[in-house]
Amino acid sequence: MLVMGHSNPHFHTHFCSCSLLFFFRALLLFTASTIVTSTFAFLKNLTAQSLQDSPLWFMLSWKQTSGIINGFWRLV
Repeated sequence: MLVMGHSNPHFHTHFCSCSLLFFFRALLLFTASTIVTSTFAFLKNLTAQSLQDSPLWFMLSWKQTSGIINGFWRLV
């Protein structure tokens, strides 16, 4: 009983550090996707106005973003 009492706080601390690590990873992913989105928005403004509403451009940016997300989850 005493051993179990001693191991529980350790488990709790380990669980907290894991959640914190997950939170930082999620924050990193959010930051990366925001940077990608901002970059695409900037590039869109540099290109012709007709490209701005093009479905092809949206598909390209979505493919790029999902590729980054998939690459990130492979790192995790």
